[in-house]
Amino acid sequence: MMQPQENSNAGQSWWAWLWYQRRVWLLLPLLVAFPLFFIGGPEWVAPRFYRELWSQGHMVFFAVLSLWLASVVSMHSPRRWLILSVAVLVVGVIIEGIQSQIGRTASWEDVVRNLIGTWLGLFWSLPADRRVWVGRLLASVLLLWQLSGLASHAVTHYHRIQQFPVLSNFESGHDVKAWSGQVERVTDPVREGSYSLAVHLSTKRFSGIGSYTLHRDWRGYDELVFDLYNPGDETLPINLRINDRQHEKDRPRYADRYNRRLDVQPGWNEYRISLEDVRSAPESRDMNMAEIQQFQLFVHNLEQPRTVYLDHLRLE
Repeated sequence: MMQPQENSNAGQSWWAWLWYQRRVWLLLPLLVAFPLFFIGGPEWVAPRFYRELWSQGHMVFFAVLSLWLASVVSMHSPRRWLILSVAVLVVGVIIEGIQSQIGRTASWEDVVRNLIGTWLGLFWSLPADRRVWVGRLLASVLLLWQLSGLASHAVTHYHRIQQFPVLSNFESGHDVKAWSGQVERVTDPVREGSYSLAVHLSTKRFSGIGSYTLHRDWRGYDELVFDLYNPGDETLPINLRINDRQHEKDRPRYADRYNRRLDVQPGWNEYRISLEDVRSAPESRDMNMAEIQQFQLFVHNLEQPRTVYLDHLRLE
């Protein structure tokens, strides 16, 4: 009759022993993971969601580090909380500084993630009192803030996959997030659906829009199709640029990508770009149609600001 209670006690004893020995078994993943601050991980040309997911590893690493430290050194004093936070801040800045010197991207956001992970591991490992609960609440709120951003990128990434072979039709705000430049989603003029993208062009040397985050695998399709609306009375020359991932990784050259001048007439203009022409555009190789990296529309030295409208960018 006492066997269930004995099994329960044995289970509790095993977990208690495992928790007590954490100073040993937590050290191994820390030693394995530390080099990943300097090697591995998605490249800067990888989809934003993958890069953001990888960056959350900062929180995981420093949460585990805090758990390990709490098993080695007493961390019950607020003074030690402060010392640990300052130390993590300094170490984080040093790590980002080293990354900037070895071809990786330094980020203040990663320094913040280090602190969030530290506070999560620290406060959730300490016995609860009023001050610890304040720390737990702060760390948890910051964690939710980070996860909400990651969730937003995940939803955008999923939307991009679901609507393919449409690349951007601007019916969702997620499409707008894919574009850099002075843009806004508008309801007039529209070629298809209810929205288009207004592209505001300035008098800077180069002005336009670009996207690094469109769906990348264009294999199996014949044409890239999109519509441009010119509200002016005169033809507006716009440059189209398409390149693959290899072009971004190598030293970018004009002859190593697809380039075309579009003479945008007043009103709506439909453009059909042969993907065979895109594939064969690089001078000394074939473009990798499975890894299209960037689509750009831009102008050069406009005499006055102009606006054009992009709609229904898709593959056919």
